[in-house]
This record gives sequence, structure tokens and C-alpha cells, in this order.
Amino acid sequence: MAGCSTYSSNPIGSSYHNLTAHYNAYFIANEHMKAIETELYDNFEWNYNKILPIYVPVDSNDANSYEEQLTDLIEKASIAIQRHEGSRWEDDSYILVGKARYYALEYADAIETFKYVNKEGEDDNARHEALIELIKTFVDFNEINNAIVVSDYLKKEDLNSKNKKELSMARAYLYQKRKDLDQLVKNLVEAEALMSRGKQRARIDFIIGQVYQQLGFDAEAYNYYQSTLRNTPEYELEFYTKLNMAQVTVLSKNGDIKKIRKYFKKLLKDPKNLEYKDKIYYEMAYFELKQGNLDGAIGYFKKSAASSVNNKRQKAYAYLNLGRIYYDSIKNFELAQAYYDSTVSVMPTDEEDYAKIKQRQEILDDFVKQLTIIRTNDSLISLSALPRDSVLALAKEIAENEAAKEKERKKKEEQKRQNLARNTAFDREGADLIGTNPVSGAEWYFYSPASVSRGVAEFERVWGNRPLEDNWRRSSKSGSEGSTEVVSNDSKNLDVSESEEDLIAQRVTELVSKVPSSEEQITVMLGEVENALYALGNIYNFNLEEKANAIETFESLLVRFPDSEFEPEVLYQLYFL
Repeated sequence: MAGCSTYSSNPIGSSYHNLTAHYNAYFIANEHMKAIETELYDNFEWNYNKILPIYVPVDSNDANSYEEQLTDLIEKASIAIQRHEGSRWEDDSYILVGKARYYALEYADAIETFKYVNKEGEDDNARHEALIELIKTFVDFNEINNAIVVSDYLKKEDLNSKNKKELSMARAYLYQKRKDLDQLVKNLVEAEALMSRGKQRARIDFIIGQVYQQLGFDAEAYNYYQSTLRNTPEYELEFYTKLNMAQVTVLSKNGDIKKIRKYFKKLLKDPKNLEYKDKIYYEMAYFELKQGNLDGAIGYFKKSAASSVNNKRQKAYAYLNLGRIYYDSIKNFELAQAYYDSTVSVMPTDEEDYAKIKQRQEILDDFVKQLTIIRTNDSLISLSALPRDSVLALAKEIAENEAAKEKERKKKEEQKRQNLARNTAFDREGADLIGTNPVSGAEWYFYSPASVSRGVAEFERVWGNRPLEDNWRRSSKSGSEGSTEVVSNDSKNLDVSESEEDLIAQRVTELVSKVPSSEEQITVMLGEVENALYALGNIYNFNLEEKANAIETFESLLVRFPDSEFEPEVLYQLYFL
């Protein structure tokens, strides 16, 4: 068996090592690698709202989960190298070791391994394959310039068909990381042309369609989505392909719009799509946005959010788009704040734009805070000039309205628990939070002079002109001689339990206590208004870039507070506005 030593150039020995290397250690290691890659693909949560990644992203959790398997794989591949030195599978075994180190996030070691194959390898195809893997590793190691150098070198090499395809894929991955959509789609089209029909081609066709759709080439996107369906994709990919096709269908008349709307509703009724209802509503909302139908888009985005039970990311996208509509199109910054707040509360922090979204949410939080101070303090100061019984009547009306809303909220929450599928859950809407309709703007009861006047008139109609005192609702009171008896309409309150009445009474006391009762308290509140007007003007000017609102706010500050400490700075800003 001299011809079968560990290293041999003898034809018989070489054949032996080639055979045993391939069908023993290398074969086992390669099967392990296929299993790991398949499992990574199957377990990854694909986000179809974004252009899909060319390769499955690997994070530290994956590396830790597969640590034992990757270590075993490296050992198996190393056996093929050590025991069968000089075999034609030696280079392939080194490539397996490099890929295992890549999946273990040991990028520096992976880079050295792939470089070794390129330098020492005798098979050009293996060398080229190692360099293609090196491009991917450089990209993930954030060495983009090195990835470009290797990529440019390989473009000049004479590659076999498989490596040409893989190089185009790796180059597409490089440009995807650089957010260069033109080069991304160019390289994907080159790779797709070298692929056989099947699931991989279906997925690449889908990504090409996504890129063309984002670039605004709807006709090209439609063609590649059709190609996706021709390659018999898995159901999830098929579902999202059909959704996207509806978005890029060329609409020539109103009848086409009706057909698309009908198609979406058909998807909703399909039992197979029950878990995708949130996504269908989301795409319906986007379709309405494209038609300029803001009300329709808002309605469907709300339904999408309400339908997203287990998919926090999808719920966050729905809230985010509602926030953007109110921020960019309607300019209702209070409702925008409510939806940005909801977005941040459910959006995973690994979302690419999370930091920017969080920043806008914080700006809107500050905006609403300052606006609330101004409105609340002005309203409370105005109320301090009204008779106390009028204030009490208004406070009672507010407390009863709040109690009714709370009862309705609990009722809807119970309906949600009983039947989630019917989407009857109470979805915390910004309008409910602020007490307004979705478009016209927010207004607390005490902010509206008309509401205050109606409340006073209604109080006097029902109760008469009563003094502010205990047991004010009773028509007769013990120990109060000469009091005027007024027949009350207590029958209206027969359905209110004692506990509810107690809670309402506590809330009335709390609301009334907020109304200032001295000049000192009013002075403090006015100081808060002055500070808030200055802060609000700055937010309008620098953060929201609403110049007209900034001017109006600053001018209001100067009129209301002519001796304000902010006058020099305000005049300076007004000069440039």
C-alpha cells in the first residue's frame, strides 16, 4: 500500500485518496454544511416589506446555536485534508472550513482560509470559488474596498458557469449592502440568466421584481413577478408575489382599479391567507395611497395594525405609515405623535430606520407636551373666571364621558378575547387618545369656548343656578334652610352603580382642583405658557420646518408676553423666517 500513503502522486494512490476523501470525511462535512444552510434558510423570518437579502443573514444567536455542528464540520473537513493530502477534494475541504468559520462569525479566520486556497490551490475552479466566498466575507466584515478589489479581479478571470453565477450573486450582495439598486439588479439579472428553473430562481426573480418596483419600473417588476410564479415557489413567496403584482399592474381605467380592489378582497376571503390578513390590509392601504385616497389608506392601515396579532414588525409598519400620513400629508402632528409612539412601542430595535423613527417620535412627544401645556393652562385660566358651579358641571360632564369611554373600552377588549379573528379588538387610536376626528385636529373639552358655553347652558337647564357645595345634585338637603328646591332628572342616572358614581365624583374633584384659585397660581401657569410657546416655536422652526406656524407661535408669544425674556431670541429668529 505504499502507493496509498497520505500524500502520493502515484495514479493509483491519487485515485484512492480522491475516492476516500470525497466519500468519507468530505462528503459527511459537506452534508453537514447543506443541513446547516437549509436550517438557517427555513428558520429565518423573511421581511417581505423590504427587498429580501441575497443571502440569509447570520447573527451571534445563529453562531452560538450551530457552534457544536460547525466545530464538528471543521473536524470532518480537516480529516479529509490531513489523511488525504493532495487529493482533488483538498481545496474543497479548505473551502468548507472557511465557510464554517464564516457562519461562526470568525471572519478573520475565514478570510485567511479563503486566501490560502487562492494562493496554494491547484484547481482554478476551487480558487475562484474561494475568492467568491472571500467577497461575501469581506462584505460582512465591513471591508468593502477589499471586496471590490476581489470582485474586479474575478470579473477578468475565465470562470465556469457555476462560478459566474455565484460571482454575480456575490456582487449583487456587495451592491445591496451599498444600497446601489442599479448595480444590484444588474448583477441579479446576470445571475438569474445562469440559473435552472426552481426555488432559487423563483426567489431571485422575486428580488429582481422588488428592486424594479422600488425603482419605479412597474412593467419590468410585473414580468419578473410572473417569472417567480412560473418557477413554482413555496406558498409564502407565491402569496407575496401575487400581492406585489397587484401593486405594479398598469391601470388604464377605473375598471382596472375596481378589479384590483376585488382581487384584494378575494385574497382576504381565502382561508389559506388567514395568517396574512395584516399584510393584505397593508397592501390594500398602499394601493389606496397610490390612488390618492388618504381616507381609504388610513382605514386599511388601521385594519392591518389590528390584524397583526403575532407579527410585531408588521404592526409597527402599519403604525409607522399612519404616522407618516398624519405627519407629511395631513400635518396633524398630534395624531402623528400618537402613531409614532405606537410604532416605537412595538417595532424591533434591529429595524434599519429605528433610530430615525425614534428621533422623530421624541420630537413629536416634545411638540405635544408643549402644546398640551399651552392649551391646558389657557383653558384652566379661562375657567377660573367662570362661576364655580359652571366649572363643576363641566367637570362632571367630562368625568361621565370618560367613564363611558372606559366602559366601552373594556367591552371591546372582552370582544377581542372572545374572537380575535373577527378583528373587533379595541385598537388604541390616536383620535380616541386626543378626543378628535382623524383629520380636523385635536381639542380637549375645556379648550373649546363653544363646548364650555354649551355645558354651562345644559347645566342650568337641568339643575338651575346652584351653588358649589356638597350633595349639590339633591333637590332637598338636610340642614340647609331656605334652599330653593329644584326637581332633578335623577332618572337619567338610575343605571349608574354606586361605585361608578364614586369614581365619577372623585374624578370631578380631581378636575376641579386643577382650576387655579389665586393670582399666584395663575402667574405660575402663565409662566409655563410663555416657556411652552418659545419651545413650540423652536420645534416648528427647526424640527418640523413649519415656518408659517413658527412665525405665528413666536408672534403670539410677543403679543401675550411683551416683556418676555425670550424677546431678543424670538425677534432674531423672526428676522430670518
